[in-house]
Amino acid sequence: MNNEEQVLRKDIEMLKARNEINKSTTASSENSRNDEIVALRLQIQELEGVRTALQDRSIELGALRAENSYLKKDFQDLRGEIAHLRNACNNKRASDAIIEKSPPVEPDNGKQRMVLIGDAVYTLKDLKALQKAYKKAQENEDMANKEVQALKERVARMGAQLLTKQRVTGRRSTVRRTTPRNLRTTLNAIQVEDDDSGKEGDAMAAHKSHDEAEKAENAQLRRAVRQAKKADMHILCDAEGITYIKFDQSKADEDEIRARRRFADWLKDQGL
Repeated sequence: MNNEEQVLRKDIEMLKARNEINKSTTASSENSRNDEIVALRLQIQELEGVRTALQDRSIELGALRAENSYLKKDFQDLRGEIAHLRNACNNKRASDAIIEKSPPVEPDNGKQRMVLIGDAVYTLKDLKALQKAYKKAQENEDMANKEVQALKERVARMGAQLLTKQRVTGRRSTVRRTTPRNLRTTLNAIQVEDDDSGKEGDAMAAHKSHDEAEKAENAQLRRAVRQAKKADMHILCDAEGITYIKFDQSKADEDEIRARRRFADWLKDQGL
């Protein structure tokens, strides 16, 4: 019995030892597996980085190929333009040689020379039409100036008539209002100069009085024309056979005349 117990105990101890060995081997195998998994994960990450780098490189390569194709196309276009310019230069040299040998030919009627004025472009035909219109406008302006001068003379005559009427009425009123007392005071106020004064002084005084009288007459004439009403002016204009022009209309005519003069100056500058 003792021997059997000893054998059993030995077997149990051997089994325990084996179990411990198995446990240690399994633990070491699990650790090795974990290490392998970590290594594989690192490799996978590295491969992902390589793959993204390859994708970026492929995108850059595609962009470079597209730019290369555009550059090739531009280069071909440049070569075509250079060839065209060479042909044009050769043709120009040939045409210059022909012109030197042959007389000049008149341009076609369909092709007209264009003249740039500011932002607009005009042909010679347009400039001729503008010149004719300007001459016509200048003639109309001369006629209008003559009419204006005639109107001024007629208005001056009408103003003179109004002034004479006002003078007659004024003289009548002053004759009625004067009294001998007033006449005495005015006669006493008059200063009589000596006869010994020189002839030059008399001539200068006469000339000065004449100028003052003319200025006074012009002032009275302007005052009479200003005080005249619109209806009276219409009546006087109808009597003289002229038309009554408003201030706005005369201002518009003045602006048109200025514009025509500016256009005339421009034509002179252009040498037309």
